[in-house]
Amino acid sequence: MNRIKVFAWLLTGLLICSLGLSEGAFADTSGADQAAAAADAGLAADAAGATPTSGLTVADAILRAELHSLDLRLSDLNIKSSGLNLDTAQEDFDNWFSGSGDYDRVFVALVESNIDYQKAKLNYDTALDQLHIDTVQKYTNILLAQAKMAAADKSLEIAAYKKCEAQARYSLGLISQAELNDALLSYESSHNAAEQARQALEDSYAQFNELIGLDSEERPQLTYEQPYQLLVIGNLEEEIEQRMNADPGLWSASQEVSKAELRIDYLDEDSVDDYQALQYTLAKSKINYQQTQAQKRRSITQLYDNVRELERQIALHQHNLATAENNLDMVKFKQSLGMVNQGEVLAAEKNLLENQQNLNSLLYQHLLAKMAFETPWAA
Repeated sequence: MNRIKVFAWLLTGLLICSLGLSEGAFADTSGADQAAAAADAGLAADAAGATPTSGLTVADAILRAELHSLDLRLSDLNIKSSGLNLDTAQEDFDNWFSGSGDYDRVFVALVESNIDYQKAKLNYDTALDQLHIDTVQKYTNILLAQAKMAAADKSLEIAAYKKCEAQARYSLGLISQAELNDALLSYESSHNAAEQARQALEDSYAQFNELIGLDSEERPQLTYEQPYQLLVIGNLEEEIEQRMNADPGLWSASQEVSKAELRIDYLDEDSVDDYQALQYTLAKSKINYQQTQAQKRRSITQLYDNVRELERQIALHQHNLATAENNLDMVKFKQSLGMVNQGEVLAAEKNLLENQQNLNSLLYQHLLAKMAFETPWAA
């Protein structure tokens, strides 16, 4: 009879733990539902490729970032300044036809001014591509932080359940003080981890809001609408060549060679010392161009390899997520039959959240890796 009473008391204690958790009896987990729902919305969008019609999308965030960017404004001013210099050089060159000015000097100045103007425009395009990647990075950082907070809150919920269970067992003399202390320490550790996850989310919002021009306390609802798509290309060597031909850094390096050659061609024949110095400049420019070519080729190849490796990892984690979903369904079914307790259900839910988080992290990395491969000069 005493064993029956002990079992009854223990069962009652565990039931109280389960009810307490389900009704939000532990204040530390009271904020979990909203974060979990927000994270799950992003996770579901990733998995199903859905395109929600409300909230701040990636495209919205990019547009806001463009309008708010001081770097873009500065790059635009550099274009205008270079344009004025080009106009002045063109005017000096036109005056030469009227019978005034040194032809060699004004022609070289005109060519160099045009190169500087084209470089300023390319710098703007590079800054724009970099801003797009940075915006997507900070946008997805929030989604990951939300998912991590949801997982941390689930861990806290499990720790709270185990703490309650340990207290019930200890009151019946079934476990030692040391075992109870372990449960209390585990709960405290989970509580601290949950607080750190919340702070990480706040930090992610602060960085994102600063980038797109929102007040630091604003919390925009993010609507991730980017479906997962494999990178599809034809011939890799052709793709690499296309990106190298479009690379502003490589173009600039080639123009330094052209400028050095131009200065030598139009140098006064009597300026022997200047000629020797320009020859050194030309030689260094050619070496720099060759090194830049090799570095760009290696970089683009590495970016491509990164995308393919992420696609392999995504396939594996998609399988892991499906397994975790099936496991949770099975555990819930067993619970309905009285075969498992609430603690095992919570553990299965945590496992599912972690697998969703891992998959999402790879999906976001894949999106960024594809962007980097498309515009390697901005990576």
